[in-house]
Amino acid sequence: MVEQITGKEGWLNSRPEGAVTVHFERKYHTNIHTLWHLITDPKALDRWSPNFKFQAKLGGEYHLWFEDAPSGPPHIQGNIEAFQAPNLLQLGSIVFRLEATDTGCRLAFSDTLVFRPSMSKLEVALAVLAGWHRYLDLLEQALTDELVEHNIAEPDYSASSFQGRHLVS
Repeated sequence: MVEQITGKEGWLNSRPEGAVTVHFERKYHTNIHTLWHLITDPKALDRWSPNFKFQAKLGGEYHLWFEDAPSGPPHIQGNIEAFQAPNLLQLGSIVFRLEATDTGCRLAFSDTLVFRPSMSKLEVALAVLAGWHRYLDLLEQALTDELVEHNIAEPDYSASSFQGRHLVS
């Protein structure tokens, strides 16, 4: 039986050049500056991120290490392509867009998939969806002063129906 992951699920869409992008939209009950701080401050990043290290400025160098990354490179690096506090951060194909709302802040997140010959497109998409879902859950936990529980399980996108699945099936 295929189930829908509700409330925080990601989806896929295709881009004009044929790439496939993972998207998430999350609403956080905090102000935009607090969320921006959690995404860009090195000490705040250490609480929730998959080990981001970067110079918080346009053109600054970034590094990202994934803990268990069967679907992609364990380390990616480059230069920050967009940095517009407190609204936009782009690290290569990874984009964080923040917008203030009446009740807090909205985060629109995207990451363009890189397919590898050793895995099917579906396997890559499922792993990236589940991984970023988990990291955005950890970001939500980091909004509290409590300890962030890094060992939370990734959702099982393989058994769920999500928008854009046909692009990689």
